[in-house]
Amino acid sequence: MRKKLRKLITFIFCLLSVLYSQTVSPSIPELIDQVNIDNLIRHVRILSGEESVRINRVNTIITSRQLGHPDHDMAAEYLKATFKEYGYSPVEQQFYRGTGEICNLLAAHPGKQYPNQKYILCAHYDSINLFPNQPAPGADDNASGIAAILEAARILKNIETDYTIVFALWDAEEKGLWGSEHYAFNAARDNDTIQGVINLDMIAYDPDDKQLFSINIDDFANSIDLGNSIYSISNTYIDSLQPIIYNPGSTQSDHRKFWEHGFSAVFIGEAFRDGADYPFNHYSTDTIDKFNIKFFHNMSKLALATITILANIHVSDIVNDFFLEQNYPNPFNSSTVICYTLPHSSFTTLILYNLIGEKVSTLVQKVQPPGLHQVHLKVSDLPTGVYIYRLQQKENISSRSMLLIK
Repeated sequence: MRKKLRKLITFIFCLLSVLYSQTVSPSIPELIDQVNIDNLIRHVRILSGEESVRINRVNTIITSRQLGHPDHDMAAEYLKATFKEYGYSPVEQQFYRGTGEICNLLAAHPGKQYPNQKYILCAHYDSINLFPNQPAPGADDNASGIAAILEAARILKNIETDYTIVFALWDAEEKGLWGSEHYAFNAARDNDTIQGVINLDMIAYDPDDKQLFSINIDDFANSIDLGNSIYSISNTYIDSLQPIIYNPGSTQSDHRKFWEHGFSAVFIGEAFRDGADYPFNHYSTDTIDKFNIKFFHNMSKLALATITILANIHVSDIVNDFFLEQNYPNPFNSSTVICYTLPHSSFTTLILYNLIGEKVSTLVQKVQPPGLHQVHLKVSDLPTGVYIYRLQQKENISSRSMLLIK
């Protein structure tokens, strides 16, 4: 009897998912469709020495971005020139450590409503070879992350957002996260209002084409919520990608320095595989021919979708970004997360109903600002079954179903 009941509930859930699901908001898909794979590949080829580029009126091949190598500075010049080409005014954050000069590159996209509150989309641009006398092309580590950031900056240049976006390219990550440490230390000292940091590091290697990627989080500030949001964004807008949340996640990249200084941060990268992690890392064989191009394209789209939703596209540019996402996980046992996006500030309700239309719980009933919101639903006294959650803000109404199995 219990097995039959479970099958019946599952059938009802699947039916209601069709009846109550809302069409994905057209704005984000249209925006991420602008991510150009040719642009991404060109950036990687230039940064890894497979294509020449004109820098300071001289045709240059960047053979290595290793700190101390002459081409490291040429790479920085190329990145600054690209930001300028896209309409930004990049800032060099320079400091000395050891015997060398370190240089972070920052390009700001000012927010219209909350210009002093920022989200950071970042990656490191230096590379390394374990054999110092050999080239360090660093195609996956980390020209892939840099390319995704440059493409996001290009697309978002003329799109208004409520929050400021900082496109940050860190130096000296391979030396011990020196660039991000310098920035995070100063940000904490100055009480900088960083809302979240999205760190991209190695986003192009997928040898078995499973489209698996990692979301690395830990219990610092709102990092867990931020990671859950990225999980939901991936499932909503890039459904071919397969996210895996690691908690506690890896500390082997620049996000760690933001954790250490009390900021919300997430590291997005390739999925970890037992005995099959990227075998070309920190060698001269880290070249673009190892890329899964489809995976690289999808991860770059995810980076753009994530920073766009977090920074909240301005409603004058993108029409009606009211969207209720499928809860995660679903089905669930005791707790789940509901995410939704609001286009403007107004009175908002989120109500949970059972199948016969009875109100079970009022989850939200207040004025909320525009942007991405989360509700953590914990249930202890509800029986197994299908439930409907309904979001309303003015004339906008959306409902979805969820399945509770105990």
